[in-house]
Amino acid sequence: MKKAERKVIAMISKKAANKAETAVLKRFLGRLVPSIGWGLTTYDVIDNKEVIGVGLKSFSEGGGVYYKLRSDPKTFYMYAR
Repeated sequence: MKKAERKVIAMISKKAANKAETAVLKRFLGRLVPSIGWGLTTYDVIDNKEVIGVGLKSFSEGGGVYYKLRSDPKTFYMYAR
C-alpha cells in the first residue's frame, strides 16, 4: 500500500512541478516581451531619425500655416471651431 501511495505522490508532485515551471517560464517571458518591444521601438527611432525630423518639421510648419489661415479674414470661416 505504501509503495502505491508513494507512486501516486511522486506522479502528483511531478505534475505540480511541471505546472509551476511552466507558470514561472510564462511569467518570465511575459515580462520580457515589453522590454523587447521598447528595444525595437528605440532601434526604429534611431534608425529613422532623419525621416522623423523632417516629418516633425513639416508638421510644425503645417501648424504655422493653419494659424496663418485662421487669422486671415478671408479663410477664417473654414478653420473656425
